[in-house]
Amino acid sequence: MGVGFAPGAENLRLPWGTPQPLPFHDGELDLDLALRARGFVEGEPPADEEIEEWNREIRKATVAALQAQLETGRWIWSDLEKRREALAEAMEETLAGTGQRVRVNIADIVPDELSAKAITEKRALLPGYSLPPAPVDSPMIDGPGAWPTEGSGGFGLYRVGETPPAPEGRTCPNCGKGEPFFANYCTQCGTKLQR
Repeated sequence: MGVGFAPGAENLRLPWGTPQPLPFHDGELDLDLALRARGFVEGEPPADEEIEEWNREIRKATVAALQAQLETGRWIWSDLEKRREALAEAMEETLAGTGQRVRVNIADIVPDELSAKAITEKRALLPGYSLPPAPVDSPMIDGPGAWPTEGSGGFGLYRVGETPPAPEGRTCPNCGKGEPFFANYCTQCGTKLQR
């Protein structure tokens, strides 16, 4: 990392995180993203300041340093995923410029829900990107509903290409004429058909 510490200095480890999603433009995917980050910083608080106040200042300064790095436009989403250590080092240099001697660690960087969806959709359009093959034995419902399978004791699913059996037709109890399963009355004698 870029910022060192004096030998024997006693450092405090302070968690930090972005209180609000940070805007970020990915030049590779050409997307405006919103992301959150969290991690910790280690540093030596000044002797004349309260620890809590210094803690708040460091958290605020760390988030501001991250925002400054993202606004340079040099980072793409792949960088943020794979090169967090390099980003943390750049943040340390930014903080060192303001007189803050700290060591930055980024635990994770997570896009918000809409940004994550946009990243996935954009990556699917990149050359050489292929979607994983669909599961071969994934059951699919065929038609508006599933029909009982033999011996299952309940309703089962049919695979793609399989058709559930058609419901049996109805027979008129008066004249014996066959009618389709959805008929309510016999078309020959007018008798009401029982369900």
